[in-house]
Amino acid sequence: MALSWKANSGGDMKPAGAETDPSMLPNQSRLALSSAVDGPGPFGQIPEVQACGLANETEYPALFAAEVVRDAFRIATDRALELVHVDPSRHDRARNLDGLARTRPLKIVVVENESELGSHVRAWQDLADHAMEANVFYEPWLLRPALRTLTRDQPLRLVFIYEQEPLATAGVSRLCGFFPLEPVSRYQNLPIRAWRMWKHVHCFLCTPLLRRDRARDTLAALLQWARASAGAHVVDFSSVRGDGPFHDLLREHAEETGAWQCVTNRYARALWKQGRKFEDYLQNTLSTGVRKEYRRQRRRLAELGSLEFRTLQNHADLDDWLDTFLDLEASGWKAREGTALGINASERAYVREAAREGFARRQMVLQGLFLDGRAAAMLLSFLSGSGGFAFKIAYDENLAKFSPGVQIMLDVMGYLHSNSRLAWMDSCAEPDHPMINRLWKDHKIIESVLCSTGHWLGDLAIMVYPAGRPLLQIIRGFRP
Repeated sequence: MALSWKANSGGDMKPAGAETDPSMLPNQSRLALSSAVDGPGPFGQIPEVQACGLANETEYPALFAAEVVRDAFRIATDRALELVHVDPSRHDRARNLDGLARTRPLKIVVVENESELGSHVRAWQDLADHAMEANVFYEPWLLRPALRTLTRDQPLRLVFIYEQEPLATAGVSRLCGFFPLEPVSRYQNLPIRAWRMWKHVHCFLCTPLLRRDRARDTLAALLQWARASAGAHVVDFSSVRGDGPFHDLLREHAEETGAWQCVTNRYARALWKQGRKFEDYLQNTLSTGVRKEYRRQRRRLAELGSLEFRTLQNHADLDDWLDTFLDLEASGWKAREGTALGINASERAYVREAAREGFARRQMVLQGLFLDGRAAAMLLSFLSGSGGFAFKIAYDENLAKFSPGVQIMLDVMGYLHSNSRLAWMDSCAEPDHPMINRLWKDHKIIESVLCSTGHWLGDLAIMVYPAGRPLLQIIRGFRP
């Protein structure tokens, strides 16, 4: 079920759709729909910096200065974005103006090609290391291999939002936000232009990287850029965490600015959290009968030979371990369904490069349960901050009656409980995954939030979204 919220001028929340009466929209919102949809040019192409042109927009004192840079190799520019253009009736910012006016200006840098990212990597990694919410899939060492191998000719825009230091020179500015975006020319087949967080086939979280102390300003700057310079009506924050700081930030943005937002998808997936001793965790999670059955399967598997759980330690063994992992994954149901990493050259290249980079940074863990030296099951994980992401699991289907996938996850849980560095592990699994949902009882909320850039057409789309298909079909029937 879609959920939406909007704040009135007093900050109180009221249900979406409360202002669907066209007479309550700004006067110019009733202009011909085609004039609003046409926009400044082909969507996905970023025009030169320009002021917004709709007649219902008026200048409003900027919360901060923000300039757009199209040259990927420059941090500074002489061209400045015009002041924020909004309908003042939608905003109640008086309480924040004095404080925010004293903040350092922000600078937006848009990169279109992976080959041009080199000058940003140092600041990008520093942001990832200090982000208010960890997302390993958007760290440079893991995202750049995906950009090289998995883009499939998508016209991506990598948006970096920097904080300018006084008299700063190139390379000195502090990076406050990173948003990898893809254009959507017709969102849900509607005449709605959107930017969506990029989610490649092996990305399991799209929460943007944000520096906590400038998160509000950075989000506002991103939405300002999306509308004024990129011609978008909405931004689709898809597959972001729905119970963390970024979720709270979106809600605060709605309360403070009156922006329209709508949750279009929401589900829970399994999460492991540090806290209890391993044996206590199992007793509180699994029934006595289930624990007894798992022990029986373990004994039967060990009767077939020497059973050993190992974690990759030496760089010299990395390629052999990766070969074993890819071969094991390609030997089972994933290969039959065409989703195995090892059978696709680009995906195989992505995993190899990502694993090598991660191992060098001590942010990759590859573990295996071996029977007489042969892999019975393996797990590849990536680490970020105080937690990790269980990226891919593989097991020998010939040993299925012994539940090798369960056995290795029990070993991994023992490893996690003994590792003081790790406070949590995201399963990256489907919401109804039977095995991991039984073993890991904590959950992480994943949601997709559609956020208007302030354009009336984006507001309208979000107003009617919870009403379901009938109204959407009416809008789809319009052809500008």
